[in-house]
Amino acid sequence: MVPQPFKSSQIPFEWYNDMLKAVVPQIKADFPDVKIFGSENMLDMEGANINWPWFYHNNLKADPDASDQIDILAVHGYNDGVAPTSGSGLAERWTNHREQFAEPMQKTTWMSETSGYVDEWLGTGDKPGALSLGQDIHAGLYYGNISAWIWWQGSELGSIGEYNLMNGTTGGKKYYVSKHFYRYVRPDAVRFKAESSDAENVFVTAYRHEANDTHTLVIVNSGTSAKQIFITGTDLPASFEMYRTTGGGDNCSHVGTVDTGDPFVLPPQSIVTLQSGGDPL
Repeated sequence: MVPQPFKSSQIPFEWYNDMLKAVVPQIKADFPDVKIFGSENMLDMEGANINWPWFYHNNLKADPDASDQIDILAVHGYNDGVAPTSGSGLAERWTNHREQFAEPMQKTTWMSETSGYVDEWLGTGDKPGALSLGQDIHAGLYYGNISAWIWWQGSELGSIGEYNLMNGTTGGKKYYVSKHFYRYVRPDAVRFKAESSDAENVFVTAYRHEANDTHTLVIVNSGTSAKQIFITGTDLPASFEMYRTTGGGDNCSHVGTVDTGDPFVLPPQSIVTLQSGGDPL
């Protein structure tokens, strides 16, 4: 036995592939509906330009017998400290991971074990906060085409720390930022193309859920000034209900109805969800 003071370990890439080929078929034989996800390495290792050729997912791609045992690719994609523009570190890493691994292997991607965000709107010291969380979820969806963003844990008694969203059943800012996506972008929703004319400050993703008959847009204003927003496009609903979170008193709060094509104001450093159609749940 080798002493392991930290509840994690790293094994050689070849051993990881061998483990998948030996173990997963036995699991699937007993539990055929179980989904296997991995390798849960850092996105920086699996997506950065200088790193992605050398780690687990590239070795998985080179070994079809091993990659066939994985249903979902999972990585830890954390905050890189800047807005998720096309030139940001997260854009580079998520794009590389999608183009090099998820698409060629025809796998969905999960962001797993989310942690490291404090429950302050703009963070504290070198720790990112709730607004950064919203920007990072956007980056994973927009550039990585991920299908799940999973927290280390949902709740903890006594406080909201870096690993959880709630104190018992009481949510904080991270909870409400997550709600913009979790409540209104439901399983089986399909993301479709949406672009912002202010690509440095305003970021948008858009979704259609056919079964629930919903249209949903999530918009992040990372800038320090308010932005006037117009929603344009084809086959859009006549209006949307608007839910907003800010650094102040708005916590995914319903703040009114927006008619498509009419301007509305997005406060500085805020997140808005626009939802139209049936019950998102």
